[in-house]
Amino acid sequence: VAHAQPEPTSLFTQLRAVSHRLYLSNPDSAIALGLLGIEAAEQARQPAEEALSCYLLSKAHWVKTNYRLSTEYGLRALRIFEQQRDTLQWGSTLLALG
Repeated sequence: VAHAQPEPTSLFTQLRAVSHRLYLSNPDSAIALGLLGIEAAEQARQPAEEALSCYLLSKAHWVKTNYRLSTEYGLRALRIFEQQRDTLQWGSTLLALG
């Protein structure tokens, strides 16, 4: 049975709504949502949304004590936020990596 993928716009809206609380209460769901977000962002060519998904994955993997993946996703998000000149998210990512 194939699962329907959410439309990218609704997925990105959902990511923004839950990214600051879901990773703590349910990191596995945050990881699943973040991976969907990366896929949708790459297909839609939305680097800011890809970075947000990476940021969520970084924080969720940190909660699960997978520091290697947390760092990898955090650095990926950081590189994108730097290119987008999003200083707020760039700073938040630096704090999360710290």
